[in-house]
Amino acid sequence: MREPSSSVPNAYWRPIDADGFHTAIQCFDICNKVITAVDNSFGLATRETQYGEGVEEALDGNQEEEPSTFQPEDLSSAEWYHQVQERIRRKQLRAMFEPLGSSQNRENTFQAFHSLNRPVSSSELTLSALMAAGAHLGAHRSRSRPTFLPYVYGRRANIDIIDLDQTLAMFRRAANFLRLLTTKGGTVLWVGTEVDMVKRAAKKASDRVGVHSFHISDKWMRGIFTNASALIGPEVREGDYLPDAAVFLNPRMNLGALRECHGAMVPTIGIIDSDTDPRIVTYAIPANDESPRAVELISGVLSVAAREGVTEWQAIRAREKAQKARRVKEWEQRQAQQQMGPPEE
Repeated sequence: MREPSSSVPNAYWRPIDADGFHTAIQCFDICNKVITAVDNSFGLATRETQYGEGVEEALDGNQEEEPSTFQPEDLSSAEWYHQVQERIRRKQLRAMFEPLGSSQNRENTFQAFHSLNRPVSSSELTLSALMAAGAHLGAHRSRSRPTFLPYVYGRRANIDIIDLDQTLAMFRRAANFLRLLTTKGGTVLWVGTEVDMVKRAAKKASDRVGVHSFHISDKWMRGIFTNASALIGPEVREGDYLPDAAVFLNPRMNLGALRECHGAMVPTIGIIDSDTDPRIVTYAIPANDESPRAVELISGVLSVAAREGVTEWQAIRAREKAQKARRVKEWEQRQAQQQMGPPEE
């Protein structure tokens, strides 16, 4: 027998006598009975193998096991048994009500990063989501523009409260425009500068759309639209470098880019706060452009709409390509038959 360590008292190393061995056998028997009761409550049957070990075997769902008749012998075992039964009951209730939304975890509850990484479509967007993102908070009353008053619901503590009913309607209109544009194979330019979170949102939106989507997160280079031949080179043909639409996540900081878009007849979409004139963009979305969550939510929903259009455009291209290949094959077959001539009689 191994000698006990000096750090452990000798009382812990006493040998097991006959009474102790009998007590251990009784505890083992109680554990087996409790395990059998748990298996019966979960619909499991126990069969004895040739070695005498219990093996759990799932029963048919239509069969019902009789309730366990195990009665613990002492008080400690009774408390243990009741705790096991209570745990089983709670697990069954949780399994029953979990599909109804009773259990909350990381997957079925809102997280702060969902607006950037898991945006929803425009049809699934709600007023509560916009309000939770802080899109209804405008600028101070002293900075409010008179042209923005039709989109103001009221004021509280000298802060403009944006009418989210109009925001949601105008938001969905802009998303439908992007969807139809990309369905026809149009390109989208995302502009977000000055602020790090706006730069990240613009890049994320462009990457989500994928094909025919670009972004500008650095400083806007003046003359990129109006003087492209001098900046890019004489090989640029007229109109080839222009996007079909431009989305501005902070238009107040990119007024020069907006002027060039208007001069080049490029439709624009922008997040307009109460301190900005909504007439500077083609499709205005009244919302708080200083809230990171609001900017991420709006850019994410717009990018999802553009991606839906790109997916439909790719499906249309694939169908057209298949039809063209089929017509070419039929034409080749007709040419081969003509070369062979009429069949000999």
